[in-house]
Amino acid sequence: MSFLERMNLAQIPAGLAVMIWYGLQIIPQFDTRAVEDIAFGRSMIVAVVAGIVLSVVLSITISVLTAIWVGRTEGYDRVDETMSQEDERDRQVSRLGEARGGQLLALFTVIALGAILLEHDRFWVAHILFVGLWLSSLYEAIVKQIAWRRGV
Repeated sequence: MSFLERMNLAQIPAGLAVMIWYGLQIIPQFDTRAVEDIAFGRSMIVAVVAGIVLSVVLSITISVLTAIWVGRTEGYDRVDETMSQEDERDRQVSRLGEARGGQLLALFTVIALGAILLEHDRFWVAHILFVGLWLSSLYEAIVKQIAWRRGV
C-alpha cells in the first residue's frame, strides 16, 4: 500500500465520524422543533473545523508512523524517497477521484440552487450543500481506493 493510499484511506473513517457526530447533534431536534427553528449553524461550523483538524492530525500521524516504519525496515536514508514517491498511476488515481467527487459536488450545487429558486428554507439549502460537500469528499476517497486496488 502506497503512502498516498494510506493517507487517503485514513480520511474515510474521519469523515464518517464527523458526519455521525453532526447527525447526532441535529436529528434529535426534529422531534422538538420546526425545521426553520433548528439551530444548526454552530454544529455545522464545529463539524467543518473538526473535519479539517482531524484530517490534519491523521495526515501528520500517518506521515510520522510511515517515516518511522520505513526508517526501521528500509533504512533512514530511504524515508524521503519513499514518502515523496508519486508515480503516473498515483496521479491518474488522484485525477479520477477528484473528477468523480467534483461531479457529485456539482450535482448537489445544482440541487441547492433549485432549492433556492423554489424558496426552500435555508436549513434545507445549507444541508444540501453541506451533505453534498461531505458526500463528494467521501465518494472521491472511495473512488481512489477502488482505483488503487483494481487499477486505473
